[in-house]
Amino acid sequence: MPQNDDFKVGNSEQSKQHDGLSPQPEPKMQNLPPLNAKHDKSKEFASPLDEALALHLAVPRSVREFRSFSDLAQHFNVSRMTCYRRKNPVLLERVAWLLSENRFAGNLLIRQNWELIIRGQVRAAIAGSPRAADFCRQEGWPTIDKMMDGTLGK
Repeated sequence: MPQNDDFKVGNSEQSKQHDGLSPQPEPKMQNLPPLNAKHDKSKEFASPLDEALALHLAVPRSVREFRSFSDLAQHFNVSRMTCYRRKNPVLLERVAWLLSENRFAGNLLIRQNWELIIRGQVRAAIAGSPRAADFCRQEGWPTIDKMMDGTLGK
């Protein structure tokens, strides 16, 4: 058998190209700020993976961009375990901030449309919906505790 340097495993150009079967090294990720450093929670992370992880954890399942950590990992070409490992306290603080902002936006939307919500619930209660009737009873005749707490109408 003739010796040809082009067909040696470590020497050919083809062996240096990715064949789809061997694992690819993961791309280098930007590190999160150190755990003892103060990070402004209102600012996005420099790493798109970290920001996508924070958004994935902060938004409801029905509106998530990625259905699972596996989909998220596949999109960013990293392993699923990398996604789990990157959940550290700095990232979770960003998640908590995003959750509070989403809650605030939701509460504002409800308060802006409260009259329409009540009108719709009253119509549904008149039509015979027991859930709507219970909602109207709770809002129309609040308990003493709610009145004393000052949470009436909130």
